Amino acid sequence: DVRAGLSDSHDRGRRVLILHFACGTQVVYKPRDVSSDEAFQSLLRWCNARSSSLSLATLRVLRRPRYGWIECAVPLECHDEAMVERYYERAGQLLCIAYALGASDLHSENVMACGEHPVLIDLEMLFVAQADPRAQITMPDSVLRTNLLPFRFKAAQGRAISDGGFCVLEGSDAAR
Repeated sequence: DVRAGLSDSHDRGRRVLILHFACGTQVVYKPRDVSSDEAFQSLLRWCNARSSSLSLATLRVLRRPRYGWIECAVPLECHDEAMVERYYERAGQLLCIAYALGASDLHSENVMACGEHPVLIDLEMLFVAQADPRAQITMPDSVLRTNLLPFRFKAAQGRAISDGGFCVLEGSDAAR
């Protein structure tokens, strides 16, 4: 089974695909360079090997010229309060790492809740220098820049919208 239409197009209309194999394995095809994904997963493995705190989930990455394959993160629920507490402890660890790396664009569509593991699933804006210095005026140099923490903004017709990678969105299953 192949699922398409999961993201914006890249490089002349190429799109992200998820391949589901009969054995249950799922992989994500990314039509862009996945060097940042590979480097981030290596950093997480390095941190896990050297830390006494909770380990962070890692995904396998296969990098090819101008495209790559990434192990699919599978959404799972937390079944008890202890799992939720561990989720948010790991969320804090990821927030720290993302901020230190200068990450941005880690809004709700780019974070997957995999049980007690928050997993960053779209790392295009990782290791990218801030292109426009005027952006500092609207988004100061703080952890808010990552977009992982909840934030509100005005959308079309002046409607207020909340978002953030670690935010529960209205209408989502978690909000019910």
